[in-house]
Amino acid sequence: MNAISKNEWTMRFAARLRRLQLNTAGVSANLAANQRYVEASDLDPEEAAEIYAAESMPEDPGSPEH
Repeated sequence: MNAISKNEWTMRFAARLRRLQLNTAGVSANLAANQRYVEASDLDPEEAAEIYAAESMPEDPGSPEH
């Protein structure tokens, strides 16, 4: 069981996500935090936010197509 409350976890996730994705609005970061809590609350919220940010990064438009 996670030692921190859902409220603290989602606030820390959203704060980290905002720092990682500077264009992420607060509402979007909060929504993502609440959506990810169920499946990722066993992780530190900052780690979960980093994983989320990496998974949601748009593909590099300059990269060669596969």
